[in-house]
Amino acid sequence: MPDTAAAVEANTLANFKVIPTGAAVGAEIRGLNATLPIPDDVKQALRDAWAVALARALGDGRAGRHLVATAERGWRSAVREERRAFARGRLSVRAYARLSLARLWWAGLASDALLQACGARSVRPGFRSAFGHLVACLQCTDDAFDADEDRRVRGASVPDLIGLPAAALARASVHLARSGGEVARRAGLHRLARWLRRRGAELELRVGASPGFGVELAALGIAEACAGEIERMPPFPDLSLTRSADRSAHRPTASGSRAPRTPRAASPAPSARRVRARS
Repeated sequence: MPDTAAAVEANTLANFKVIPTGAAVGAEIRGLNATLPIPDDVKQALRDAWAVALARALGDGRAGRHLVATAERGWRSAVREERRAFARGRLSVRAYARLSLARLWWAGLASDALLQACGARSVRPGFRSAFGHLVACLQCTDDAFDADEDRRVRGASVPDLIGLPAAALARASVHLARSGGEVARRAGLHRLARWLRRRGAELELRVGASPGFGVELAALGIAEACAGEIERMPPFPDLSLTRSADRSAHRPTASGSRAPRTPRAASPAPSARRVRARS
């Protein structure tokens, strides 16, 4: 995570440091203040650090780079759509649900890739749905409680754009956390299920259990729209297809030559048997 507690006066490559944590995918980022402008070379360093962490975890440098590129494309597209919505001053509930998911969909790429890498492909559909409920819950919470600040900074808030009270978004986050917990439980993702259930209970304490009929009806509509859009979101990349494409690219040509192979991160050294075979 970016270290914004340290006194960083400017984001520079000289200050930027990546400290491995020992986790499967993750690192501590030091010397970065997210409240200040981030130059292009530091942005690229962040991308590279994520790609390296993924490559180490997956044993596949090409897959790591592919996931980072996919994440960036999705995020940029969602941000552009969000800016257009604020410029128009209106947004349908369904479009809001789709946009909320699109802005954060990239955050599930690494977890899904690790499920594939460890052979738990059967869990992927359940994880995808539970993850969608999680990020929709987080986005609804953020948009509800940041409404006043958004009006000051951006001239409008998400509740203004969709024409519903902030309390409806906050209440929708409770429903999304609960339903996501049930989805995770059915998928066998028990730690995620417990976290989502706790999150739902915490949010209900914060927003109240009896918001009124109109607010509750609007909240159910938002939660239902999010659940529908989760099913319409694009699937996470299938790494087996990425590897198949990589192998196809390096098959012998008609002349018998091979295209140069892109080096892969964390690739093991050739075995003695393979060395003898070549000689």
